[in-house]
Amino acid sequence: MRNETIRLAVKDFQIQASSVKNYIITLLVFLAVFLLISPMQYQAAFSMASLITLYRFINSTLYEDEKNNTLRLIDSLPVGRETVVKARYLSTGILAIVLMIIIGAAAVIADMTYAGASAALTICTFLVYIIAMSVYMPMGFKLGYLKAVNINRFVFIGIFILSGSISMLIGSLGTRQGVSLTESTIALLDNTSPALITAVFAAVTFLVYIVSMKVSVVFYKKRELF
Repeated sequence: MRNETIRLAVKDFQIQASSVKNYIITLLVFLAVFLLISPMQYQAAFSMASLITLYRFINSTLYEDEKNNTLRLIDSLPVGRETVVKARYLSTGILAIVLMIIIGAAAVIADMTYAGASAALTICTFLVYIIAMSVYMPMGFKLGYLKAVNINRFVFIGIFILSGSISMLIGSLGTRQGVSLTESTIALLDNTSPALITAVFAAVTFLVYIVSMKVSVVFYKKRELF
C-alpha cells in the first residue's frame, strides 16, 4: 500500500510539471503587487504567495483527476479509496514543507537583524493558511472539484481582501507611530523562542492536517463516482 500511495503522490506532481513556468510567473507578479501595496509586509507576502501555490496545486490535481476521469479509473483498480486520499495529502504535505523551507529562508535573507523571529512569523502565518487548506480538502473529496472550489473561492477572495486591508492598515499605523505592528511582533518573537513557537504551531497544524485526512477518507469512501 505504501508503494501505491507514493506512486499516486508522484502522479500529482507529474500533473503539475507543465505548469511550473506559470506558477513562477504568477508568484512573481503577486509578490511584486503585494510589496508595492505594503513594502514592509514581506512576511505576509511570502506566506500568501505560498498559499496561492498550495491552493492551486490542490485544485489542479482535483480538476485534472475529474476532467480525465482519473478517479474512476483508479477506483476500478485494486487500490483502496483510503490510499487515494493519503496520496493526495502526502503530495500536498511535501509541497507545503518545501514552501515553508523556501519562505523561511527568504524571510531570513530579507531581515538578517531578526532572522529567526522573521522566519518564525512567516512560517507561522503560512501554517495558519495550511489549517485553512485542511478545512477545504475534505470538501473537495466530498463534493468534487467544481462544487468545492465554487464555495471556497468566495472564502479565499475574502481572505485575500482582508489580508491586503490589514497590511495597508498596519503600514499606515506604522507610519504614524514610527514602528509597524509586524516589527513589534518580530521583536517580541525574538525576545522569546522563535523555534519553540514555530514548533508549537507546526504540531497543531500537523494534528489538524491528520484529522482532515481522516475526515476526507470517510467522505471519499461514501462519495458516488459513477
